[in-house]
Amino acid sequence: MTKISGIFSEYSASATIAMVSDGTSNTILMGELRPDCTNHASRGWMFEDFAWMTTVAPINIPSCVGDPCGIGGAYTYQAGFKSEHVGGAHFLLADGAVRFISENVDWNTYQSLGGRNDKKVVGEF
Repeated sequence: MTKISGIFSEYSASATIAMVSDGTSNTILMGELRPDCTNHASRGWMFEDFAWMTTVAPINIPSCVGDPCGIGGAYTYQAGFKSEHVGGAHFLLADGAVRFISENVDWNTYQSLGGRNDKKVVGEF
């Protein structure tokens, strides 16, 4: 079986809720994206066994064409969660809760939220 960090994977593997050992309230299931900021959006949020969104890129990193200081097109940044909200984005956690997470969230906390079984305590975010 392919090792995956989050709930969904780019390979033909995804996690069941029972596999979310960090706790469903500490794990991101999915989050907002801006279709105008990725060349993958026309394919939907998931296409051909590939989950396009990841916590690798910071929330709301400028990757849209026309963004000030935008990097427009770098894949890793296109795959980051983005919203039109000032200061952050909304995320659906694996327990069904929707949370607004600040784009200033601690980097390690954000990475832990993106992983389902890293055994790291998330704390407040």
